[in-house]
Amino acid sequence: MLELFNYCTKNGYDESLIKTKQSLQQFANSMELDGVEMFVYQEMSADNAPATFGAHLRYWPSWLGFWQHDTERVKRELPEENDVKAYYGAVTPDQWLDIIRANIKEALKLKPQYLVWHISEASMEELYTMKFKYNDMQVISGAAEVFNAVASSIPANVKVLFENLWWPGLRLNNQTVVKAFFNRVNRDNVGIMLDIGHLANTNFSLKCEDDIIEYTLATVRNLGECAKYIKGIHLNKSLSGEYINSFKREFPKSASFAEHYRHITNIDQHQPFTDTNLEKVVRKIQPDYLVHELFYNDLPTMAKYVQLQQNALGSTHDFRGEK
Repeated sequence: MLELFNYCTKNGYDESLIKTKQSLQQFANSMELDGVEMFVYQEMSADNAPATFGAHLRYWPSWLGFWQHDTERVKRELPEENDVKAYYGAVTPDQWLDIIRANIKEALKLKPQYLVWHISEASMEELYTMKFKYNDMQVISGAAEVFNAVASSIPANVKVLFENLWWPGLRLNNQTVVKAFFNRVNRDNVGIMLDIGHLANTNFSLKCEDDIIEYTLATVRNLGECAKYIKGIHLNKSLSGEYINSFKREFPKSASFAEHYRHITNIDQHQPFTDTNLEKVVRKIQPDYLVHELFYNDLPTMAKYVQLQQNALGSTHDFRGEK
């Protein structure tokens, strides 16, 4: 098992790394980690390749209407063509596929063992109303179409791990949906990146870390044979049921981007685990990749959070480096 942490090349993180007077690989090793999963959203430098084992591709929360030429839905979200271009980097689905291919090309500069691809769909309005136009089957069908259209850009020896979210798509709480998705994917060397915090967001009744752990174990059991697809874990917790049950189910049209972002992060908290029962999850799944995927402002904070989760992992942390 390779043990990693999430990183992206942005000013705050890069400045924090410079202050450590270490390379990214050295800093990872100082936390007893193997390296990083790099979020790739811009042009990448191959300088970070030695530390990069996974690359997280760009993600568009709302895309299915655009893909299916649903102009009414697109205009509701993005009234002007310039808005469409700013959001997708393109004004047609074919052009958007080129944007995705370019993102894959940048990620491959880092020579990753795997790529991460989100499978979900929700408009900003739906993040508040919780009334979604598309169901899980519609989303996974469209997502498979998009992936199949660009899959030839990915070398056969690079895994593609599809990540669950709590919006319609690959939520992992329905074995039939998971099986249907992988039946539609025209590629070998694929799997699931199980984000435990995202999974927890599908159950508003969870009250504590142990609830998340037991819910995760139950979900894995209920996946049956599809559990074999789980190759990696994004390790973090979200206990957002109280918040989800508290906000008004109406879209605040005048809200700023910062307010929308705060709403999302109140749900998707990406906080560190401290419960030692977490060890049961890792022993059950035995992932190839364990990624401490957490919200942090600087690397010293990340180091503290990683230490908390490593303590919670108990002896399973000793699996690091094993294949």
